[in-house]
Amino acid sequence: MIRRMQPGDLDQILQLWFRVNRQAHFYLPKEYFEKHMAPVRQALLHSEVHVQEAGGKIQGFIGLMDHYIAGIFVDSSVRSQGIGRNLLEAAKKNHRSLTLHVYQRNIRAVRFYLREGFSISQYLWEAETGLAEWAMEWRKNPALQ
Repeated sequence: MIRRMQPGDLDQILQLWFRVNRQAHFYLPKEYFEKHMAPVRQALLHSEVHVQEAGGKIQGFIGLMDHYIAGIFVDSSVRSQGIGRNLLEAAKKNHRSLTLHVYQRNIRAVRFYLREGFSISQYLWEAETGLAEWAMEWRKNPALQ
């Protein structure tokens, strides 16, 4: 079931955020994510967050700030089962366009977003990590609005 984040979900979401980031971005040191835990906690409280839950366990979530996707995170034990796509579809229903940034090295995520109708709009360089990123965007088909 996909639903809006509730205050009691925050700790479970943060643990999932940390775990999935460490797996997906293995090329960044653990300390990078530890340093960002407190700011991410605050950002989650002020963002639109939808979670996929089954049996009381959060399997994945999507965080949005207006039309910007801050991230989609799915637990590795349930990856490739459509959870990321379901979360993204929930966001697409409420937005005419969506944007995001993704590390170029995160090939799995880049392929996912391309498959889901996003296009690469800009090449970026993230100063803090020194890593190349893609800015990507999706626009709702006007015929479907």
